[in-house]
Amino acid sequence: MDRRLDRETHIGKNRHLRVERRKASSFPLHAHEYYEMEIVLSGQGIHRLGEQVYPLERGSIFILSPADFHSVEVTEEMVLWNIAFDETAAQPLQTPICRSLTEEELEKFDMAARLLSKENTHFQPLLDYLLALLMPPAEEPLTPIRKAILYIETHFREDPSLAEAAEQACLSPVYFGALFKKETGETYISYLNSCKVRCAAMLLESGMSVTEACFASGFGSLSGFLYTYKQKMGVSPSKSILSKKRKIK
Repeated sequence: MDRRLDRETHIGKNRHLRVERRKASSFPLHAHEYYEMEIVLSGQGIHRLGEQVYPLERGSIFILSPADFHSVEVTEEMVLWNIAFDETAAQPLQTPICRSLTEEELEKFDMAARLLSKENTHFQPLLDYLLALLMPPAEEPLTPIRKAILYIETHFREDPSLAEAAEQACLSPVYFGALFKKETGETYISYLNSCKVRCAAMLLESGMSVTEACFASGFGSLSGFLYTYKQKMGVSPSKSILSKKRKIK
């Protein structure tokens, strides 16, 4: 089974948004090439996101980015709103977001999702409204480096170059690289690899093989993955798996 759901299949060719009210089914560990929002209207289940486990029930809501692997287990027939949208339809989002809505909030989300499901072209104001309901406006505007970091944390598996990240910050690559290290304390490549290794560690804990975790987290070669993982984590991926198994026992 493909562990990464592609944008064209699940949103549509030349489309930026898909809204669907449907019955949910259990789904194993996976990620998406797009943002996903789900709002539970009825039923129960379990949402696993990394090492975190969240109960799913009426009013549960989450937003995930392309960087987030998760799985869903339905324990009681569940109906929800599934809203899939690409990054052209939203400003950079700090994800994952998982919380529970009050009944009053749920009514607002339900109404907005109903209206959004009927819009094919002029959907942006409604999508912005939904996101604003969930996320209060930031106290301060995004700095160029913070905007680039959000881009990196969403796209690290695509191995974005320093020049691509610098473009998000509207800075020259040379200046961006120097400013990035000054503000984060890491070089661009080190930060990018840290994102990949954190993802790989979570995938290994979920039961993926070393080879699967290597390529699913964005590394281009197994040798590069093994070297970087040990450098960042202090142990090899295989020893990391054994250590996790011992803890479980």
